[in-house]
Amino acid sequence: MNRRTHRSFVVTIALSFVFFLIDDAATTEKSGAFDRGLWATSGAWCAHSPREAMVRDVMTNHLHEGMTMHHVRSLLGQADQENGDGTWIYDVGYESDGLMRTCVSLELFSTSDRLDRWELARDD
Repeated sequence: MNRRTHRSFVVTIALSFVFFLIDDAATTEKSGAFDRGLWATSGAWCAHSPREAMVRDVMTNHLHEGMTMHHVRSLLGQADQENGDGTWIYDVGYESDGLMRTCVSLELFSTSDRLDRWELARDD
């Protein structure tokens, strides 16, 4: 391999890595309108999903303190995990800085079948 070919090869590898990092950046910071049908049919633990782009809209414009959990279920569909303490978990996706993957989920907390609060949880 001559010097020019080697340099082109190195540049190609470096650019590929940069594009990988850009494509794999923190997708939960992207903003997209909530789509009930798409939300209900997507989502997998620690995998890219359309939910990543919708979660901010869900948290800001669709969840309201005191709403019934029946209403939440009609909005978001069946939770990916329901704990006996009234916590519902929806898998959102993951974020990556290129070296480490952080799994992201939307956690809903309820008391007496009413939504108390919600948060975006990150699990390394």
